[in-house]
Amino acid sequence: MSERKSRPSSAEPNVSIDFTLLGWLSCFAHAAMKILILLLFLIISTAYAGPPKNAQRVTMPFSAICTPTLTEMMSALIEDYAVHVSVTFEESPINFVMMVENPNTKQAAVLHIREGRTCLVFAGLNLKNYERDNQPHG
Repeated sequence: MSERKSRPSSAEPNVSIDFTLLGWLSCFAHAAMKILILLLFLIISTAYAGPPKNAQRVTMPFSAICTPTLTEMMSALIEDYAVHVSVTFEESPINFVMMVENPNTKQAAVLHIREGRTCLVFAGLNLKNYERDNQPHG
């Protein structure tokens, strides 16, 4: 029979922890990536709160007056109603909303703008502007 060399009973496996700079940076980068993903998830989930609980999507049929360009629409509104632009915002990357008003006559209108079309969606009287008192501005 062949002789087997026995292992001493006090021998333990060689376990070592790599504390080299490369190993430390790798662990740090892994932890930082997990934190960044968590923060990104939290920001996205709070940025889009969604509609209120009892909200319903409803299609509202109404007529609008449209022109092929914003220039044509604004020229007519400025000439007839002496309006100026008070608010604009993006509805989506290709759709925009513009609010125009004449504070002297208290008239206002809402325009919906996209490539090749500008529509006068709403127009009204008795314009009222509100100030945000004692609230954070941002």
